[in-house]
Amino acid sequence: MRFIIHVGTSKTGSSAIQAFLHRNPEFLSAHSAIYPLAGRDSTPSHAPMAVSPSLSLPGLVRQAVDEARLASAETVILSSETFFLATDPRALARAIAPHPAEVVVFLRPHLDYISSWYREGVKSSNVTSDFDNFAALAVPHIQFAPHLARWADEFPVTAVRYDSGNASAAFCRTAGLPEPTHAALPTRENVSISGNLLFLKRLANNFLTKAMSESASLSAEMQELLVLDPTFRSTMPISNTIAQFIRSETLKDRMIINDRFHLDLPVSLPPPLPLSPDLDRLSRDRSLIISSHLPTIPRLIEAHTTPYAW
Repeated sequence: MRFIIHVGTSKTGSSAIQAFLHRNPEFLSAHSAIYPLAGRDSTPSHAPMAVSPSLSLPGLVRQAVDEARLASAETVILSSETFFLATDPRALARAIAPHPAEVVVFLRPHLDYISSWYREGVKSSNVTSDFDNFAALAVPHIQFAPHLARWADEFPVTAVRYDSGNASAAFCRTAGLPEPTHAALPTRENVSISGNLLFLKRLANNFLTKAMSESASLSAEMQELLVLDPTFRSTMPISNTIAQFIRSETLKDRMIINDRFHLDLPVSLPPPLPLSPDLDRLSRDRSLIISSHLPTIPRLIEAHTTPYAW
């Protein structure tokens, strides 16, 4: 019996991978694999295991092994992006021993990663900053190599570059499983926000109460607003200046990852894109969002902006 531990990172299709593993036990069983309930409390990911105290890990691993034996599975798959930062790799290695185990980690180029985090912060919480200021504060904290080294000290690590394609299929290939059929693959679980919706949501975030920002209905609203126009989920404009800054500040991290894990994470300069906000269509996009009649974000945008200012 072997373990495959998918440790993220965040913003690299982890939710889609976990949804696929959670929804397709028959596919896994057909290939002698299991995505155990132990350590995930019926949720799609093993985040509860990832944040468990080290002393609890042996018991959770034993439960996973028992599930695998009952199912005659040879491969046990664990998945949570929370593993990457929150779990002590040495404690997990001790809990899994003597079973062989390997770690799979998906990494996103630093500029793409920070951009995705920024858009997620605007979409799902109350971030009001522009991207340049957000990136300047975030870059010192986005260093993958030290965390990768912790895992590589305890397990063989396969690092995979996330390319915004199908993360579930890429995971299966990396884990030695056949590529799943198209019907088994989930749609994107967490679409990024862009265009004038990004700008208007930033404005609305200034007026979000704590209760509003923590409401589960807010996420559902944003998913509905994203489909109103293709520009609301397109590429976000990024200046060459901030891209050059991120490329410079992450050079050491990228060199270590390339040397030790044989993975290139280039910071490519972004193509020229229209300015954000797009003033030519801002009034129209504002009206489109308000006309959705959703209870929170459109109401805040209507109350605190005026089309006559543009």
